[in-house]
Amino acid sequence: MIAVRRDDDNHSNDETDETVDSGEPTEHEPVSETDDGNGTVEAPEETVEPAPETSSREDSSDDDDDLPEYEPLTPELVEEEAERGDFMLRWAVVLLAILLGCHGVYQTTTLARTASGQYMAANGLLPPATDVFSLTATDRNWINLGWGTDLILASLYALPGQDICLTLFAAAMAGLTLGLLVHISRPGLPSWWTSVLAAVALLAAFPQFVAGPESITLLGLAVQMSLLHRHGVSGRSTDLWSLVGVQLLWVNLDPRAWIGLLVLVLYGLGEWWGAKRGRPGLGSVKQRALFWRVTAAAAVACLVNPFHIHALLAPWELYVTEYPALQAYNLLAPGQAAAVDRLQHYPLTTFVFFKGTWGNWSWLNYHVIAGLLVLVATGVTLYLNRRRVDFGHVTLLAGLAVLSLMGIRELAPAALVAAVLAGLNAQDWYRVTFRQEYTIEPRELLFSRGGRSLTVLAFFAVALLAILGRLTPENGRKLGLGLDPALASAVEGMTTDLNERLFTLSGDLSNDLDRGDINSTLRKQFVTNKIVLPEDVRLATRRPGSIWRIRSPEPGHDYLLVQATGRLTVYRDFGRDENHRGFNFVPSQGDLMIWVGHRPFIDSRVRLFSGSGDADLLSLHRRTRAALRLRSLVIGAEEGRQVIRVQVAGETADKIEVILPPGGPGTRETIEKSDLDSVASTPSLRGEMPQTGTASMWQERVDTHRITHVLPRLHGPSSPDYTSMFDLIQYPNHWQLVRIGATTAVFYRKAEANSPISDFLKKHNTDFSKNAFRTAGETIDPRPELARGDTSYTSFLAQKRDTPVPAISRAAHLAQILKMQQSSPGFLQALQEVALRVANQDLTGSPNSRRALNILAETAAVAHVAIRSANEGLIVAPNSSEGFLVLGIAYACLDDIESVFRGGNSNTPWSKRRYFEAIQALNQSIELDPNNAEALFTRYRRLQRLNRFDLALDSLKRFDELTPLPTGADESQVEARRQQVDDPLQRLISSVEPVKKEIQKTFHSTTGDEPPDRIEFALLLTQEQPGRGVFIGTALQLVNDDIEKAGSPEVLLLKARWMMEAGIFHDEATAMTLDEIFQDLGEQSGQPASRTTLAISRLAYADFDQANQLLQGELAGLEKQRLGDALRTLPLVLRPQQWPFDQVNSTMNLVLAHPSVQSEILFNVALSHLEAGRVDQAGDELTRLLDDVPDSHLRPLAQFYISQISNKPLELLHSVGPLEMIPVEAEMFVNEPEATPAPKK
Repeated sequence: MIAVRRDDDNHSNDETDETVDSGEPTEHEPVSETDDGNGTVEAPEETVEPAPETSSREDSSDDDDDLPEYEPLTPELVEEEAERGDFMLRWAVVLLAILLGCHGVYQTTTLARTASGQYMAANGLLPPATDVFSLTATDRNWINLGWGTDLILASLYALPGQDICLTLFAAAMAGLTLGLLVHISRPGLPSWWTSVLAAVALLAAFPQFVAGPESITLLGLAVQMSLLHRHGVSGRSTDLWSLVGVQLLWVNLDPRAWIGLLVLVLYGLGEWWGAKRGRPGLGSVKQRALFWRVTAAAAVACLVNPFHIHALLAPWELYVTEYPALQAYNLLAPGQAAAVDRLQHYPLTTFVFFKGTWGNWSWLNYHVIAGLLVLVATGVTLYLNRRRVDFGHVTLLAGLAVLSLMGIRELAPAALVAAVLAGLNAQDWYRVTFRQEYTIEPRELLFSRGGRSLTVLAFFAVALLAILGRLTPENGRKLGLGLDPALASAVEGMTTDLNERLFTLSGDLSNDLDRGDINSTLRKQFVTNKIVLPEDVRLATRRPGSIWRIRSPEPGHDYLLVQATGRLTVYRDFGRDENHRGFNFVPSQGDLMIWVGHRPFIDSRVRLFSGSGDADLLSLHRRTRAALRLRSLVIGAEEGRQVIRVQVAGETADKIEVILPPGGPGTRETIEKSDLDSVASTPSLRGEMPQTGTASMWQERVDTHRITHVLPRLHGPSSPDYTSMFDLIQYPNHWQLVRIGATTAVFYRKAEANSPISDFLKKHNTDFSKNAFRTAGETIDPRPELARGDTSYTSFLAQKRDTPVPAISRAAHLAQILKMQQSSPGFLQALQEVALRVANQDLTGSPNSRRALNILAETAAVAHVAIRSANEGLIVAPNSSEGFLVLGIAYACLDDIESVFRGGNSNTPWSKRRYFEAIQALNQSIELDPNNAEALFTRYRRLQRLNRFDLALDSLKRFDELTPLPTGADESQVEARRQQVDDPLQRLISSVEPVKKEIQKTFHSTTGDEPPDRIEFALLLTQEQPGRGVFIGTALQLVNDDIEKAGSPEVLLLKARWMMEAGIFHDEATAMTLDEIFQDLGEQSGQPASRTTLAISRLAYADFDQANQLLQGELAGLEKQRLGDALRTLPLVLRPQQWPFDQVNSTMNLVLAHPSVQSEILFNVALSHLEAGRVDQAGDELTRLLDDVPDSHLRPLAQFYISQISNKPLELLHSVGPLEMIPVEAEMFVNEPEATPAPKK
């Protein structure tokens, strides 16, 4: 409720600041009260009349006693209701702030600051003079203006709950800040508008309510504005002097404490301006003098910190050094969305104009919009209250608006201060514009009650959107406690990626380790692995119940113990080892390295690494990073141009010396610059750094700082740096890939490595073949059900984010390597080479064939490792679309490789195992993420390969809709699009549409003819013949239209097969899910047809054991049938003329069909063992296949896998069965000797 507005004709805003009363009672004023002339209101005497006593009242008197007495609505009640409503709105904003502050810790800077606080707590509490964390800045002064906050974070992390306490710190800061903000109000006036502005300011500022100095900035401003307001109300000097204490504490907690001093200076300037114009904000000259003394004292307080004058120089460093440096690591691209964290270091004008591009509105987010709304609202209220405005408010708004223009990060503090100014000025304007008496007029009641109700609903909507994760992008911060899942996954991945895994111990030793005990069991395991722990080692708990560190004064005896489910993994900790010095590619990696105990090249403390010339480590870092990548050179004219990516050894005015892959001696060549396309071959003209691909650049940096390994970034909110990883892979003689992990790929410098590193590299080469085919994997538990996508209900109510799992992240990186290998010319040539030699039964073998086999073996190994890693991750996150996409890509790759070795009939279900595995994985990926363009296109290619025309058309159509051709695409892009999408789309449409028209004509005929049986027609549509299309989706629709037969067991079996391929997980005809259909089929697993379908389906669950049981049942049935065919004799019941044909059929099955099916089943059993990580059993089954069916059409493929498992070279000679081998002897081709003439007698 609000007060009644004054009549504009009788009361002018410009004439008076006081409330004028007409003196006449309104129609809503109480008429029973009288004035005694002295201002005392007396109530008249009441006349009490006896009520008539009736029998009805006597009967209802007991009921009336239980009801509250009716009280008519009065202005006093309306005022009381308004006060209660404002009270509720104020605290609703506070609770909303606490809710928004309770989010997962997602900033790597929080971890780095906590590590800094832990170091200070262990070394005397004061900040160190020089850097103690990095490899490169140990001799530089470390100006850590937020050192006090670091200590607070470390203290909180030491409490039970650890990272949860960090979240609660951010929530407490948010609650305190908004609690102060909403209580800055004019006494006796409604604070509804103040609460609304505070809520909008909260939306602008809540990304900065983090466990770090950013929260201190906002809280400091709120405290400062509260004290200034209290002084304005009370006039007490203690309120002003309290600002000095606040500034003294603030400057030791926050690098941006200078904003508080700026606020005082801006307000003082405005006060001086107002005094000159005869409208001072402070009451007297004495108060103004006191204010300037307090401001001077606050400036002096800024010097009372370990870094003195640097606290006042912080704004210069921020805008001249830090923000430009952070912009270089958070690049923006016009037309692409940008996260808040990437934008905050740029000026506010970036949205309007950036690097020649106007109107970058796609970067706008609601945080920026909310902040701008508060600033605009403040300007409007200052204008409305211009007759009474405090000029200090004007200068405050102008100054903070300019600050926001210089950096979007400062828009949040500006919005908080602006919300205070807008609330106070709006209240001043309201007081002189509207009458302050409350009424019970319906119009006023509707506005007051309805407005506050709508405000409450708006607050509830914001809270609901925050809970559902809709206030932030999918990969942004989400509500929760402790570390954000993405950051926790990155920490876990970095811990395992940067250290050496030694051994695994079964059991749970967490209780002993938390007590600081290294028990005998653990010591024995160290001794078993030939490691002797020194006696003076000490055990430190890194994270209770999960991570511990063993430290020793002796070099090389630092260990890391990581507790997982049911096992303890021991790592050698390289954090303090001078022989292992890493080069990280981005600052956030450096923060994580600090947190896990390693020393980075650089990290997010960009001020520490800045400088000029060669002293600018940030510039050197970026140039070195660019030099590690390859330079693209374009050779030749338009038609015959060739693009190569190489390292550059040297360059002159007319020549360029390049180092060709794989690097090393004898790989250098000289290219004339006249042969190059000068524009396309110049890095700076391609938007790259001039040092791109320059080998001498990275060699100099590596030698100077004794860098042993480099770490391309493979994690974080932006896309992984696969370009750097692929470029380093191309030069194995320069860089040895030691490990591909969830967060990074670890490349050690191979050339010129010192002795300890050389020994290390001999034992730690990434051998995908060994990991895939000769290393037993962890036990993989089958998934309980198929992936389930969101319903229309859960799609809105569930938080939209993929919880990152290190195993799935690692599998995704391997899938990228797999795609790189598949796209290389060598892989395509290897496929052709092997297929040709297998078809021609080439027995000789050659260097080309061995090279081709090695390429295919390496690619197959990567695929198997990716499959194993993805299945391990899907145990933890069974609804990961990325995990299923990796499976689809890897299975599709294996399908291509195995098909070149395979012979015989490929139309049986078992011969299409890889196809079914790929399709089922891709279908689940699309079910979880319908807009996954990569999964749709990969699915289209698999379906097109087997002529599934209607399903392929559906995938390609959806892909076409999701990936439109970008605006301004050049001719090459248009042509590529035409070949890959447009032309195939038209061909598929021309193949599918006639079938659909024929079905429409057949089953919806207007002539009244009896339509054919739908089931039989569906079987015809799905019949596989060479060159003929298969229409599974159309067949499913036909079957579902036959309501009577749709639920029969036979039809259900058909539908299960087709639904697997079509990616349909719910059958509308029977209201059964695909899981339920498979369960029903499981009860009929004794039948061969259902057993085959069910065995294939179990592969989608990674249930390899159950699949093998069904396969063994299939094999037993086959043996039984073969025995019957072998024992068949002349039956008495057949006519003699029928017997020969029946006997010939049995013999053909015995000789041809049974061996083929038997070999397929045995091979699939072996594959199940291999995918489950049971490599020895897989080898046994493959050997059994060769023994039982020596002339199998799968012999080349079986020999291929056996050679990988046994680690023996494969010659194609081994791939020929006994029947195909004709003994060849030299004497067979010797010319017969000429007959010697007989001697004449």
